Formats: sequence, C-alpha cells, structure tokens
Amino acid sequence: MSLQTHHLIVSVLLPIHRLGLFSYESTESVKIGNCVKVPFGSRSLWGIVWALHAPQVPNLKKIIEVYPYWSASSMFLLFLRQCSEYTLIPLGSLLRMVFPISEILEWPCQTFRCASSFSSVIQTCPWPGTFAQWVFMFGLKRVKKWIQEANLVSVEIHHDYNYTSPILTKHQKEALEKIGFQTTFIEGITGSGKTEICLAYIQPIILEKKQILILVPEISLCQQWVHRVQKYYSGNIGIWHSELSAKERKFQAWSILTGSTSIIVGARSAIFLGYKNLGAIIVDEEHDGSYKQAEGPAYHGRDMAVFRGYHEKIPCLLLSATPSLESFWNIEQKRYTHVALSQRYGNAQLPDIYMLDLKEQKLDSNMITLPLREALQKNLIKQEQSLLFINKRGYASLWVCYHCGFRAACQNCNVWLSIHYLPKSVLLCHYCGFKKPLPKTCPECHNLEQVKLWGVGVEKIGQEVQSFLPNAKICILSSDVCYTPRQLNETLLAIKNQEYDILIGTQLVAKGHHFPNLTLVGIIDGDFALSHLDLRSGERLYQVLCQVIGRAGRGVIPGKAYIQTSQTKHPLFSYLQSHNIQGFLQEELSTRKKYHFPPYVRLISLTLSGIDENTVHHYALSLKNHLPHESWVEVLGPAPSLINPLRRRWRWRIFLKSPKHYKIQDYIRTALHTFSLPSKIRLHIDVDPYDFL
Repeated sequence: MSLQTHHLIVSVLLPIHRLGLFSYESTESVKIGNCVKVPFGSRSLWGIVWALHAPQVPNLKKIIEVYPYWSASSMFLLFLRQCSEYTLIPLGSLLRMVFPISEILEWPCQTFRCASSFSSVIQTCPWPGTFAQWVFMFGLKRVKKWIQEANLVSVEIHHDYNYTSPILTKHQKEALEKIGFQTTFIEGITGSGKTEICLAYIQPIILEKKQILILVPEISLCQQWVHRVQKYYSGNIGIWHSELSAKERKFQAWSILTGSTSIIVGARSAIFLGYKNLGAIIVDEEHDGSYKQAEGPAYHGRDMAVFRGYHEKIPCLLLSATPSLESFWNIEQKRYTHVALSQRYGNAQLPDIYMLDLKEQKLDSNMITLPLREALQKNLIKQEQSLLFINKRGYASLWVCYHCGFRAACQNCNVWLSIHYLPKSVLLCHYCGFKKPLPKTCPECHNLEQVKLWGVGVEKIGQEVQSFLPNAKICILSSDVCYTPRQLNETLLAIKNQEYDILIGTQLVAKGHHFPNLTLVGIIDGDFALSHLDLRSGERLYQVLCQVIGRAGRGVIPGKAYIQTSQTKHPLFSYLQSHNIQGFLQEELSTRKKYHFPPYVRLISLTLSGIDENTVHHYALSLKNHLPHESWVEVLGPAPSLINPLRRRWRWRIFLKSPKHYKIQDYIRTALHTFSLPSKIRLHIDVDPYDFL
C-alpha cells in the first residue's frame, strides 16, 4: 500500500523498548515496510513504516531518508505482529532483533561487473562481489586501485554456484517424499541421516534463488553445519550468532539482507533477521532447551520458526531424535506432518545399553564403577575412543571448612561457589559468573586441614580416569575449557582426528557431534535430574541421555553405553534401554494431562524483581490483587523464586494457567495496561516458561 501525496502521515516502528509507534511527515511516496531514517530526540534512528495515514496532525517531524534497497514484506510484518501478540514482547523490542539497522543501512550499495583482466581476483574471492563486501575483505584503497586498473563498469557481479544433492538410501528417499509444504517433523534415531534428507529437500529451493535458514541450538554447531553443507553446495554460507564481532555481524547481516548469502546457519536470534527471499527454515535438535530465551525478551526459537514458516507460507522442518513433548503433542494433534526414520545410516546400529546399580557397586571415594573402568581399559587397548558424561562443570560443587563451618558462597546469588581448576584455579558462580581465587586456607578461621570439597564435576572425573589410565590422552569438553567457538571447533577436530582417547564432558557433548571412532559411552550419574522439582526434568533427562548415548557406534564398529544409577527400576531407564521414545513420551503426556500441565494448558510467568526483597514482595501481591477474577484463569502465587537473590535481585513469581483456547495474552495485556510499577521494579513476562528457578 502507498499513498501518492505530498503530505503523508507515516507511523514508524522504531527499535526501542517502547510500546507505541511514532508519527512523522513524509513529502515523498513511501510504502508500508519501507526502511526510513527519522529524527528521534537529539539523534536519528532507522525504523520500518508500519502504517500510512492522510494528513491530520500539523507540524510533525519529517522523514530524513527512505532506504531503497530493502523493505519488509507484508508477511514479515504480520509475523512480527503475531510474535508480539503471542509473546507479549513490545514490537520495538522485536525490531531490535530483526537486524542492526543503524549499522547495516549505512553501508554502500554500489555493485560492479569485473572485466576479464580482473578474473584472477574474482577467483580468490569466496563471496559474491558487492562493493561493500570487497571493501570488507580487501580494504577500500586496494579495491579502488583494482577498479581503476581493470576498467570496471557499474553493474552487478554474477556469482555462479553448484548444488549437488546428497545420495540417499531407500528409506531416506521414502522419508523425503513424505515431507509436507508447511511444518514437518523429521524424527530419526541418532545417526539416521536426517541432515542429508534436509539437504536434499532444499536443493530445488536453492536453485530458485531463495534463502534457507538453518537454526541450531548452540553456537558450536554452526561450523559443523557449514562443513556439512559445503560438501554439496559451493555458494556463500552465512553464519549468525552472538559471538560474531561487530564487523562480522555487519557483514553477515548485509549479505543476508541483500540476498547474496543463500544458506544461513544461525542460533535462535537468526529467526528474526530480515531476509531478501526466505524459502525454508530448518530447526536442528528442536527439543534442545537452548532455543528458549528466558532472559530479556522471552521467546522460543523453535516456536518462532514455526510461526514464521506459517506466516511467510514456507516449509519449516523440525529435526530431532528425541522430540520435545510439545512437538510430540502437535504431531498427535495432526498439526505437523510426521516423518520417521528408524534405521541408522549405512550399517551402523544403536548401542547396547547396560545398567550399573550403584547400590551394588563399591565406589569408595571414586565415581567410576569397576565394570565401567574395565570397559574403558578394553577400549583403550583396541584404540577406540570413549566418552564419559557428567552434567556438572568444574571440579567440585562446594568448598567447606569443617573446623568453623564456613562455606564459600556467591556474593550476588543465593548459591554455593563451585571449585574450578581449569583453565585456572577459582571459585566460580555458575549463575552470575562471579569468581574469586581459590583460598589456600579458610577465610574465617585460617584452617586448612579440615577443608573439604564436596560434589563431583567433570574435572574430577578426568583426574580419576588419569589415575588408573595414566597413558590415556584425555580431553575435558566443557564451556569452561572451550569457551570460544574457535577453541571448541579445534577441539572437536582433534577428537575426530583421534588425538584423544577419552572424552569427558558436560551437556556440550550431547549436541549432535559425530565421532566415527567413538564406541563407548559412560554416564557417571544417571540420576542427576530425577529428583528436580521441574515438570520437564524427566523429559530433559531422557533427551540428554539418549543424545549422549547416541554418540557411540556411529561408524562401522558397534557401540556400548553404561549408565550408573541408584534407580535401575525407574521406568525412564526401561524406555531408554529399549530405545522406546514413543512409549516414554506417551507416559509423560498422560502425566501432564492428569495434572493439567503444558502442553494441555497455557502457562505464563510474571516475574517481578528488584534490589529490596520487601518492595518486590509488596508489588507482587499488588499485581496479583489487581488481576481480574476469571473462572478460566488460575493464578498461582506470588511465591519467591527458588534461587533468591539472583544477580543481587530478589524475585517473586506469579504463574497464570488457562485452557489453550482462551486468549490469556489479551487478559494479561488488559490487566497490565492499568497497573504501574516504579522504575526500580522490573516485570518480566515469559509465555510458556521453561525455567522455574
């Protein structure tokens, strides 16, 4: 829609944390979705034209500039509107995640065709040749010199690429033919070749000059997907995540915006980027909790991907060996097309799983049982790799003095500090990052002899393994040791090159990595989440254990897995041993239905936080009393969060529960419209919360 008039009132959505739109006057023709630069206070901002009106309000500020090279489609704007209505995130906050507008739109947009004398330079360039990209790679001075020497003319560079489809097995071809146009769930056991099916599916979409977005739950998986895609595709592959430098983010966002990047691999925030011509979305490991952003604007990357696929009328593929309960429920409700793969690629088999009852094993001060030790020794002799999994970072969980009772606690959070020796010796808070040097004596009584370290972390397991396998090459794989994407990628490459015999890791090892020579997995503590007061604890435990066990036997040699547990009769382990994910999910669904938990109901969290506990509690009670009474809304709380304070802020939470067919977001929006809070109190809204700490 456009209005051809000399005086036009334009509603502009700006990337600021405010609810409303801002009105400006335009003296030139603009359309809904155009990017425009407008004055805002003492500065100028880029925003998106949200609506057009006939002149009504006099003396409005005028639009400074209209950006001619990209505009948001009506489908994309509808996606943003629906996201805001569902998540209750203000539109301005959503726009901040679309792309770094103020940086990207200032880039030069001139392009050039290269003369034949310049072809040698083109061949050295791995990216398409917009002027901005050439400057980014080689510098403005050098590019200007090349332009003068090669007698270039001002038209577009053409970039050719090839896409070779993967060779699929019979079962994979059958699965490929079942994929629907809208949301399709591809459920395949670990190592079944889900990736190859997706890469075959997107080939015709790429050849239509459309873009593909591949979402991954962890930054560490971005490069892994890039390597997979490069086996079949010679074109430009973009990457988007929070660890990119400002210069890299600018370059990547520009390439995505202009369409010069056809395949984009990114973390959850990539779902909000502005694309030139998005053709399909792939969500790898859709069950992974890392897709949920609980702090700041709260949203779930998987759900937003389904949202965007629906509103842009493009396919959305969800991939997992262990479906989330929400996705399994949507499959049951026939909302998703379901494609199942029950065989591993090639001749690989699922590993056999053995239970080790900790009640029957003599551990003394050690954590690794004798059968698991013997299995590790045999694997080392056979020159096959092994993996030990424990879901605890660091060396130990608690530093305590038994002489005076002192315990090392975080000064910002109500938690104990963990002991770390890697990469250096510190006491560290796993919630806020506070750390201090590891004390040599007790800070209170200066005693050393009665200091004890309680709990077991990944570093202590590494020490224990080294004590009985001194010649083994051991690799600790955790976020404390591999804390940058480059370090992690280098470590993963070293593992694949068999530079290590035994890997000892946290959940970082359960993220879809492929180690062909790894044939043994040991779960040090199979009970770590069974006693958690969390409705998703059982689901998460099954998913993590299944994914970790799935790292074994992916090559030609069959794999084995040992689970150390004191609850061998727990139904979860029975389902795990028989690889019966369907049975486990059905039982979980029955439990959720019985107690009226998601996915059968809608759950929303309202969290108030502040520096003073009494003030936060006061406003939490006021908010609860302010909420209108409705028979279809159940209000729970307010109650203090389990960890209080957290980062020096006290938190009280209210949960609202309702049947899904009621629009509880409208109920909350209306109630909050007439409720005010002082600036020192923050209100955080989380629709479909995952974290209950």
